[in-house]
Amino acid sequence: MPGIHALTGCDYTPTFYKKGKKKPYNLLQNSEKYQRAFADLINLTSENSMHVFTVLEEFVCRIYNEKQINEVSEVRLHIFSRTYKANDIFEIFKKKLKNLDASSFPPCKTELAQQLLRTLYITNIWRNAYLHSTNLHPTQYGWKKSMNNIK
Repeated sequence: MPGIHALTGCDYTPTFYKKGKKKPYNLLQNSEKYQRAFADLINLTSENSMHVFTVLEEFVCRIYNEKQINEVSEVRLHIFSRTYKANDIFEIFKKKLKNLDASSFPPCKTELAQQLLRTLYITNIWRNAYLHSTNLHPTQYGWKKSMNNIK
């Protein structure tokens, strides 16, 4: 449960705009593959990390109602094409693009990778909250050091 809470948005990670928690929870509840991926996220190793990230990328595609596409970059293109395609060949593309709402797209693959690293980091902190300190450094899990702050 901590993994899905962190991935779908919490105090430390961004949400998937207007997607909420209910749909991701239902997807997780109905799929052993996604349950395994979130369980493996807790014990991520170099051997299973690519597989876990691929399954969680597919999970994010399902959050955006794409049942056939498993890559977020392709989902972004598909949603853009479906939403902003021209009604006829003479329609001016710029006109329709004026009201572009990029927040309705899933994150790009690079941003999703950062979000998954942050999810891993936050989940690890929560799982080890009873310990004095964690041995993970934030800059290895998606945050950047600027001056004396972590961003």
